[in-house]
Amino acid sequence: ITTYTAGGTNFTGFIDTANTANEVMTGYGYYEASIQFSNAPGQWSAFWLQSPYMMNVQPDGNLGNTNNNPTNGVEIDVFEHINVDGNGNPYNNGGDNALHWNGYGTQEHSAVWSSGNLGVGTGFHTYGFLWTTNSYTFYLDGHITWTPTKYMVSSAEQLIRLASEVPSNRW
Repeated sequence: ITTYTAGGTNFTGFIDTANTANEVMTGYGYYEASIQFSNAPGQWSAFWLQSPYMMNVQPDGNLGNTNNNPTNGVEIDVFEHINVDGNGNPYNNGGDNALHWNGYGTQEHSAVWSSGNLGVGTGFHTYGFLWTTNSYTFYLDGHITWTPTKYMVSSAEQLIRLASEVPSNRW
């Protein structure tokens, strides 16, 4: 995925398994991608799994179902990378693993692990994720980075997504 800016407009890429002739929805298992992230100013790239139920607009305007039910799915950020953190500090060797559930709004729940010193600023690295019926485990180059203890395990089939955005120098 390549991003660029032309004429003051940011152009970005997004690859996923949704809305295709052969749409792929996945469940429990092991996921892995070999990725070389860019450290260009403003870039924000991620490898993640997403439930379509988390994208439904609710009558109250919130995005995602907010009944705290595992069948709605969980946004699973296998790895997110950004050039600088939200405070403008260099973050080009870091990233995070994150879980978001119960919609996106006032009732959202999240659990996040992050580090600014993972050595991912150059070259290709392997980002992995194991999803079982009762746990999640995140990997970087074959080593466990995080096994969360506060979370909801999704029982919904989910889409696989690779994205690179250029929104700003913030998460």
